Amino acid sequence: MLGDNLDFLLLVLLGSIGITVLILALTGFGKQKEQTGLDLLKHFQGAQLISPTELKCDKLRVFGLPDAIIKWQGVYIPVERKPLSQKLHTRHIFQLAVYMHLVQENFKTSVPFGILILGPKARLKKIYNSPKLQRQIKLKAFELRNILEGLNQPTADPFPSKCKKCVVEPACQFSQAKLESHA
Repeated sequence: MLGDNLDFLLLVLLGSIGITVLILALTGFGKQKEQTGLDLLKHFQGAQLISPTELKCDKLRVFGLPDAIIKWQGVYIPVERKPLSQKLHTRHIFQLAVYMHLVQENFKTSVPFGILILGPKARLKKIYNSPKLQRQIKLKAFELRNILEGLNQPTADPFPSKCKKCVVEPACQFSQAKLESHA
């Protein structure tokens, strides 16, 4: 019984990965990314596109690779592309905030903002780097490190609408769909 459920979940996962790859291939994802880099330079006159390499911060024990880094008016700006996302999400802001921190650490310079590029129309969103945002990512990195080291247990807080559509919802102890139906 359990084996059948795992086979089903694996099939669903592989199917969704295959569909994602197909969508990316059909929409010319790689070409969009190159074109976006050129379009980005139009918004920042005199900017230089820098090929990013993996960046790391030993203090926070994090590493990452932004989609691009531009140097504009002497300032390094990380750029992250979310071609399939229509909305700006907190997770996008946190990812970009980590990249801003990594660029600061690795280039030894302040980063006033980063750029998120959303959706197939490549909408630009400027995300300002603030002390509050940097404190939030440091706290999140600390929380995640404690979970990885077994000092804390992870907690789940899923959205009820996502729980209703989830294939493992009947067996999930964190299901918000069950809580919502009892309210």
